[in-house]
Amino acid sequence: MGKTPRSRGRITYGPKGTVTRFGSLNGGFSVPVLQESCDDIRGPGDCDPLTITRNEISGGVINSPNDNFFAPYFNNYRCDFADNWGQVSHLSFTDDLPSDSLIATQAAARTNPSRPSVGVISNLLELGDIVRLMRDTVFQLRKDAYRARRSFRGAFRAGGNSWLLGLFGVAPLIRDLKSISQFAELYIQRCKEVKKLQTSNGLRRTIDFGVYSTKARSAKVVQSNWGGFISTTFDVNTVQRIRAHTRWMPDVTFNDAYASGDMARQVRNAVLGAEVNLSSLWDGLPWSWLVNWAYDVGSFQRARLNIIPAYLSGVHVMRHTRTTWSCPFYTDGRIRMSPLTMTLESKTRKPSSVSPTAHFPLLSGSDMGILAALGTKWL
Repeated sequence: MGKTPRSRGRITYGPKGTVTRFGSLNGGFSVPVLQESCDDIRGPGDCDPLTITRNEISGGVINSPNDNFFAPYFNNYRCDFADNWGQVSHLSFTDDLPSDSLIATQAAARTNPSRPSVGVISNLLELGDIVRLMRDTVFQLRKDAYRARRSFRGAFRAGGNSWLLGLFGVAPLIRDLKSISQFAELYIQRCKEVKKLQTSNGLRRTIDFGVYSTKARSAKVVQSNWGGFISTTFDVNTVQRIRAHTRWMPDVTFNDAYASGDMARQVRNAVLGAEVNLSSLWDGLPWSWLVNWAYDVGSFQRARLNIIPAYLSGVHVMRHTRTTWSCPFYTDGRIRMSPLTMTLESKTRKPSSVSPTAHFPLLSGSDMGILAALGTKWL
C-alpha cells in the first residue's frame, strides 16, 4: 500500500445573533466559532509532513437597549469583524527565525550517540594557548597595573586580559572537571542510548530548540454596519515553539563492535571526546567560535561523528505557532461589546537535512565581551 496525501477539516458553528433597525431584522443565522484542518500523508510508517491549523473565536458579542426606533437594537450580535479570518494573521518576527537546516544540524549534534560530554582532545590542543595566555596575562597585568595609574588604556587592557583568561582558560576547565566528576552517570546514560540503538526502532529523541515571541498593537474597526460603529485596539501576541525529532540507527559495523566487546571503549571515548577527529580538531582552533557564529560548522562536525557506529535515519523539524488577537470590553454608553479574542494556531512537521548553514544572529553578551576584550589588545 502506497502513501497518499489527505486533507481533513471541520467547522463548529454558533449563533450570529440579531440586529433590528427601522423595523428590519437582520442576522439570525449561524457563523463559525471554530475552524480546524489537517493535511497529512496516509500510508505505512510515520513522521511524514504534517500541517494542522486551528482558528477559534470567543466573545465580541454586541448588545444595546431596544428603546429607540431609529437606533439599532443589537441582541447578542457577534461583531462583523469576527466573521472574516482574512483580517488577522500571525505576526512577522523582527529577528529571522532559525532555518530548518540549522535546527536539524544542531538537533543531530545534540542527540548523536557519539557526541562528547567532555572535550579531552580539544582541551589538550588548547592547553598550550591557555598556558601562554596565563603567562602573558600575569605579565601584562603587572605591566598594565603601572599604566593604569597613568591612563585608562592600561586599565582597559588589564581588564580585557583577565576576561579572556577566565572565559577561555578557567571556565572551560571548570566545566570539564565537573563533567568528569559525573562521568559514571554520563557513561551509564550513554550505554542506555546504545541499548536503544539495538532495538528495531533505533534511538529516537525529541528536543526543545527554542521559543520565540513577538508582540504588537493593532487598531481595527470591528463593527460598521447597521448603524453601529465600534473601533478598538487589539493586543496581538505571537509565540512559536520549535522542536526537533531525530532517529538514529546502527550501521553495518555496530553488531561486530558490540560482539567483540569493543563497544565499552567506544562509549567511553565518545563521552570523553578522547578520539582525534575533525570535530575535536575544529573545537581546538582558537577562532572557531567566531566562524560558528556565521556558519555552524561545529554542530555540523558533531552531527557527523561516528565513534559509536550509527547513522542519522531522519530528522524532522516541528513548529507550533500560536497568535492571539484580543481587545477589551467596549462601551459608548448605549452599545456594549464583550471582550473579543481570536486565536490562530498552526502546527507543522517537516523532514530536513544536516548541513553547515549560514546564519547571522545578534551577538550575545558573551560574544560582545570577547570582541571587546580582544579589542583592548590593540589599544
